[in-house]
Amino acid sequence: MFFIVGLGLCDEKDITVRGCEGLNACIFGGVHEYSNGQQGTTGTYTTLLYAVLIDQALTKEEFYGKEIIIADRDMVETESDEILRDAEKEDVSLLVVGDPFGATTHTDIILRARALKIPTRVIHNASIMNAIGACGLQLYNFGQTVSLVFFTETWKPDSFYDRIKENADLGMHTLVLLDIKVKEQSEENLARGRKIYEPPRYMSIPQAVSQLLEIEDQRQTGMLAADTTLAIAVSRVGGGDGNEKIVCGTLAQLRDQPAEKFGQPLHSLVLVGKRLHHLEAEYAESYAVDSNSWRETAKTVYGYEASGSDTTGSGAADTPYQTLAFALFEHGHDAKVLLRKDSASPYDEPTQSALKKAKKGADGLEKKRKKAEEQAERDAQAGKEERERREKLLEESKKIQLVEDANLPKAVKTKVENLAPLRSQRVRVSGWVHRLRSQKDIIFIVLRDGTGYLQAVLSGKVAHTYDALTLTLESTVELIGTLQPVPEGKTAPGGHELIVDYWRVLGAAPGGDDAFTNRLNEKSDPSILADLRHLVLRGENASSILRLRAYLMSAFRASYAKHSLVEVTPPCLVQTQVEGGATLFKLDYYGQPAFLTQSSQLYLETCLPSLGDVFCVQESFRAENSHTRRHLSEYTHLEAELAFINFNDLMDHIESIICETVDRLLRDEAAAALIKLLNPGFKAPARPFMRLSYVDAIKWLNDHKIQHEAEDAAGNPIKDAQGNVKMVDHAVGDDIAEAAERQMTDIIGTPVFLYGFPAELKAFYMKKMPADASADGKGPVFTESCDLLMPNVGEIVGGSMRIADMEELLAAYKREGIDASPYYWFTDQRKYGTCEHGGYGLGVERFLAWLANRYTVRECCLYPRWPGRATP
Repeated sequence: MFFIVGLGLCDEKDITVRGCEGLNACIFGGVHEYSNGQQGTTGTYTTLLYAVLIDQALTKEEFYGKEIIIADRDMVETESDEILRDAEKEDVSLLVVGDPFGATTHTDIILRARALKIPTRVIHNASIMNAIGACGLQLYNFGQTVSLVFFTETWKPDSFYDRIKENADLGMHTLVLLDIKVKEQSEENLARGRKIYEPPRYMSIPQAVSQLLEIEDQRQTGMLAADTTLAIAVSRVGGGDGNEKIVCGTLAQLRDQPAEKFGQPLHSLVLVGKRLHHLEAEYAESYAVDSNSWRETAKTVYGYEASGSDTTGSGAADTPYQTLAFALFEHGHDAKVLLRKDSASPYDEPTQSALKKAKKGADGLEKKRKKAEEQAERDAQAGKEERERREKLLEESKKIQLVEDANLPKAVKTKVENLAPLRSQRVRVSGWVHRLRSQKDIIFIVLRDGTGYLQAVLSGKVAHTYDALTLTLESTVELIGTLQPVPEGKTAPGGHELIVDYWRVLGAAPGGDDAFTNRLNEKSDPSILADLRHLVLRGENASSILRLRAYLMSAFRASYAKHSLVEVTPPCLVQTQVEGGATLFKLDYYGQPAFLTQSSQLYLETCLPSLGDVFCVQESFRAENSHTRRHLSEYTHLEAELAFINFNDLMDHIESIICETVDRLLRDEAAAALIKLLNPGFKAPARPFMRLSYVDAIKWLNDHKIQHEAEDAAGNPIKDAQGNVKMVDHAVGDDIAEAAERQMTDIIGTPVFLYGFPAELKAFYMKKMPADASADGKGPVFTESCDLLMPNVGEIVGGSMRIADMEELLAAYKREGIDASPYYWFTDQRKYGTCEHGGYGLGVERFLAWLANRYTVRECCLYPRWPGRATP
C-alpha cells in the first residue's frame, strides 16, 4: 500500500495516532526537501519511507524508529516511479509537512499510484490553511489563498493581485504564503552542472509587504494602502509560546519593523478583509504593534465598533449592533435602546442629541433600503423580461425555416485550405465551430475543418433561426455563402470571410455544465489534459504540432528518396533483443515468449543485400519506468541502415539527412509558417556539425567543472558525513549522465556529434575502433558509435557501425550471455557475403521537440504513452 502521511506543522510530536500506524507498516524512511510555496513538505520510503520537509525537527530518526532518506523536489515531481516502485509488494509511506493535499505534487503521486492499481491511504493533519486561525481571524471569513514569490529585477509576477482583489471585494481575508528557496543553485553552478547549493532563503514579512505595495503602485486600484490596510504576520504557527509568533499592524507598520520581530521562518501574511468582526479585531489587538492604531483603523477604516456589528449583531447584550442608527432602523424610532462605549463599559441610555442624530441616520438607512428594494425589483423585472424576451425569441425562431435559394449560383464544395482562389464565389464548407461571438443581430463563427480556419458572418434571417440562437462551440455545421476579402483594416484567417446565406447544424455539441469549455480550458490540471487528450487535440497549439509532424515525416521521406533509401516495414512483435533485456515489454505469443520491439535495426540489416540502403518509420517500445520530459514508453523510431560505408560516412549521412530535411521544411510555405508560430526564433543548424570524441568530452566536462554523483559498486549514491551526495569529476569509462550531456550541449549551443564510446557502455553489435598501438592492449576499447546532441533537448540520434565479421559477432553474443540461436537470421548476414555497414535511430518526438521548441516530448505525439498512462 502507498501511504501519504501528514506530519503537522511544529515538530515530530504533531504526527497523529493514525499517522504512526502508517509508519509502523514501513521498513525504513527517507526525507524529501523542497518548497511548495507554502509551509514546506517532507516525504519517506517504506521499503520505503519518503519524507518531504523543511524543518529538520520533523525528521528525527530516533522518534520514527526508521532510517530517513533525503529526496529532493525533482525526485518527487519527476521520478515518482522510484517512490512507487515497491508499493505493490510492501508498504511505502510519503511523509509531508502539514496536510498531504497542501501541494498538487502529492495529489499527482496519488493519481499515479491509483493508475498503477496500488492501494492508497491518506492520513490528514493540520496545515497552515487551518492553523492560521491562531491569529484570531475566523476561517469562514477567508477567501482564496495566494503565494508571493521572490521578485527579481526582470521577473515580478503579479497575478496574485487579482486574487487578493477578488477577496477584498467580498470583504474576505487573504492568506499570503511567502516564498522559500531550498536547494537553489547559482547561475554559474547551474551552468557548470555543479550540485552546489546556495543557503536556504526565506521571504521576510518586510520584504513581502514591500513587494505587495510595489505592485499596488503599478496597479493603482487603491486596494492596498500602506497606512490603512491591516495585516497580520505569523510564523511557526502551531509551535506554541516558544516558537509561534503573531504580529499585527498596518502594512506600513509591518514593513518598518525589523525582520527579527517576526520570529523564525517560515512566515505567512494575512491581509485583513473589510468583513472584520469585532471579536476578530479584539483578539488580534493583543498582538498589534500599536494597539491604539490597530483599534482606530479597525473602527474608522474597517467600519467596526468595539462593542458590536451591524452585519452580524442581533441587538442582544452579547451580540450588540454597531451603531445606534442601525438599532432604530431595525426596531423603529420608539424602541428602547441602550448604548455602551466599549465592551468593558456598562450599557446606558443614549443622550437626546445622540438619539436625534441616530433617527436621522435610521431614516437614511430606510431610504437606502427602499431604494435597494426598488432596484432589486427593477433588476428582477429586467431579468424576467430578458428571460421572457429570450423565450419568446426562441419560440419565434422555431418558425423560421431556412431554404437554400435555388436561384443563387451553385456553391462549390471545398476545404478551407483551398478557398483563396474562390473569392467572390459561392462556396460550401463544413467543419467545427471553433469560436463563436454574437454582436447585436450578427453572429461571427470561426470554423475549423482540420485544414485551416475560416471566419463566417451570419446576419439577417440566417442569424435568427433556433439553431443560430442555441449554437454552441464544437458543434459541426455546414456553411454556404459568398467568400469575400475582409474589409481594409480588418483581419481574418486567410484574409477573407464567408458571408453566409444558408447553413445547417450537422451535429450539435452540448451547452451548460457539459459544454466544451467547462470540460477543458487553459487552467485544467495536467492529468485532466491527459485524460481529455482527444479534446486537447482540437486546440490550435496541439493541432499545429501534429500538422508540423506530418510535414516533418514527408520531408524526411523526401530526403531519404534523394539518397536512394528504400522504405520498409519491419515487425513490431519480435523474439530478440537489441538494447538490453531490462527494457523489453514481454508478452505471451501463442505459448512462446515474445517482445515489443526496441528497435528495427536487426531487420533493416537483412534488407541491405536485396534492397540496398533502407529506412523505416516504426513504433519502438522501451519498458523504462521513467517520467522525464524526454522519455516515452512508445515512440516513433526513424531508423536507417547503409552498406559499404565507414564511420565518417555514417556521420556525414546523418548530418545531411537532418539539414536537408530542415531546409525542405523551411522552403515549404505552410511548414515554415508552423515553425515560426511554434518556435519564432528557430534557425537552421549550421554545417558542419561539431564532432567531439568521448575522451575529449570527459576532459571538456572536467574543464567546465561539471561533475556527477559518486556511486558505489551497486550504483548507489555515496554521501558525505553531512548526508549530501558526493560529487566527483568524470573519468574515462564513466557513462556520461543525461544531465551532464545536456548541460554540455546547451553551453556549446550547437549540434554536437559525441562519438567513440567505450565498448562496455554500448550494445553487443557495435564495431570496435582499431586498437591504439601505444596502449599495449591496456585501457578501454572504444566503439565506432555516435550520438547526435541538440541544444535544449539532448540526444536525438544514436548510431554506430556494425560488427561485420561473423566470428567477432559470435564472440559478442557469448560475452553478453546472449543465446545466439534465435539470432540465426541476423548472423547469416555475416555468413553470406558480409560488408562494412552502419545505421542509426532517430527519435521523431525528440526531433520535433527541438524543431518546435516543446518542453516535453509528450506534446509531440498523438496519444503519448508513459508509465501509468495508456489511455485514451
